[in-house]
Amino acid sequence: MYADQLHPGRSYADLRSAISIGLLDKRLFRHDAIPHHRFRLADPEHDMEVSDSIEVHTVELTKYNLQEGTISSAPAIEQWAFFFLFADRYEPQQLRELLPGVEFQDAISVVEAIAAKTE
Repeated sequence: MYADQLHPGRSYADLRSAISIGLLDKRLFRHDAIPHHRFRLADPEHDMEVSDSIEVHTVELTKYNLQEGTISSAPAIEQWAFFFLFADRYEPQQLRELLPGVEFQDAISVVEAIAAKTE
């Protein structure tokens, strides 16, 4: 997908970014409490970065402080972490009340549609 963008005679600068996001339900980096890390291709020995066109993000969901009582007013990233970790524990209507944002209503509807097809 990334390499397919480049055609003969075109510049690498014309490539659209390729971003990978890993949503992790366990700790990857146990030495810190930071939940989101971003990695790029770099040569640390010469302090050079290839470009910002390839990134790998890790989001360690369990590092967020997720409380049902405050999740509706939490930052969006924490709400998404709550959704990915705990959506299966709630009925759709409960999730709609906990996560009232439009993007969550859409995500809940998608989960409902998938569940209906697998029944």
